Amino acid sequence: MKQKKPMSPVIKAIIGFVFFVVSGLLIGVGGLVDLIPGGSYTAQNGVSMFYGVRAAINYYIGAFGGYVFGVWAYICLAVVAAAGVIMIIEIVLAAKKKKGILIFPILVNAIFTTFLPYVIMVGALIADAHALTPIATWIIVAAFAFDVLAIGILVPELLPLFVPALESANAVKKEEPEEVAPVEEECAEDETEEQPAGLTEEEVQKLIDEAVAKAISEHVDSKHQEKEEPTPVEEEKAEDSTPEEKVEEPVEESDEEISDEEEPAGEEVPEGGEISEEEAKGYGSSKRRRANFETRLKNSEFDLRHKYYDLRDYIKSYGVKNRVSIPGDTFSAHRKKYAFLTINGKHIRANFALNPDDYKDTPIPVIRAESKKFEDLPLQFKIRSDLSYRRALKLVDDMMAKAGFEKPEGPVKFTQDQNPDEK
Repeated sequence: MKQKKPMSPVIKAIIGFVFFVVSGLLIGVGGLVDLIPGGSYTAQNGVSMFYGVRAAINYYIGAFGGYVFGVWAYICLAVVAAAGVIMIIEIVLAAKKKKGILIFPILVNAIFTTFLPYVIMVGALIADAHALTPIATWIIVAAFAFDVLAIGILVPELLPLFVPALESANAVKKEEPEEVAPVEEECAEDETEEQPAGLTEEEVQKLIDEAVAKAISEHVDSKHQEKEEPTPVEEEKAEDSTPEEKVEEPVEESDEEISDEEEPAGEEVPEGGEISEEEAKGYGSSKRRRANFETRLKNSEFDLRHKYYDLRDYIKSYGVKNRVSIPGDTFSAHRKKYAFLTINGKHIRANFALNPDDYKDTPIPVIRAESKKFEDLPLQFKIRSDLSYRRALKLVDDMMAKAGFEKPEGPVKFTQDQNPDEK
């Protein structure tokens, strides 16, 4: 379901200003409304006091000129002074956080606040004179309610300036539609394809384990019968792999489960994807196993595989070396890790040596990797579509620029210019 776009603070300020105008018209600034009584009376301290719309205006203005017009004038003066101080603080905070769009709401909110004690003064003076009629009461209450409503519309927009936690929560809510929108349909397809309807996650995983064990068992049997002939897995390996993808030494996988948060620099994958009988038996054990990176890459769709090869070549164009291991592909230079790529379902999961907080206010939907194994590569980003692939290239440029690498001149030479299945 498509989420509604949040209302702009300026639009809210305009709506609040309409309520403020209604409040002023109800009171009748300048004594335009005859339904609010006016006159004079003697207070309990013997001082002669006036009441009504015009009298309240005189007391309100007189407080700023230093004239003594009763306690209500001083209360109004204190509220106006407080509103002015808060307005200045809000403007400074908005400028510091580069929120220029809040300047207009801050100004009109200060006007709403300074008008509120005037409405109270009108009603208080009439009540003190025992001249408050039912009609005047309803008019004053309605004017007070409209002014409070005008202030309440802008409070949620201005309060985060003082409470950073609220500002972070609002930022997360605004980023959610941007993160989901580019790949909304693709994610829906992934969920329907990866998990059949009516099956739990454990049942799906059990079916996957059985299928993998059966495939590996058949592969091992055929290998013993035809040792001299290359297996289909080896032929496919020769077609898909490039010179950069060749691993150094064949090392057997351990029986431990390979999770999504595996150490980037893990053990090397044997060439040809060959697996021993002992490893094949391990798939029948109670422990769950995860296919190695090359197997997942080989079984992925051509478009996703093509994006991985192009992104790999783009990172290496900066002079960075890559090393393929069981969990994924690690990129490093001068003993420092810069990136880690792996295949996770229908997307590429990329970790970069960048600070995720630097992209909080950008349209790039990044997250922070909480695992200690990714302390050097805290920024995590998922690549599914062409848009997310272009954003990944920008993250690579930002990362290498911060690391002091110069951007390569000329076009990058990609090793996967055509579909390897069509060669």
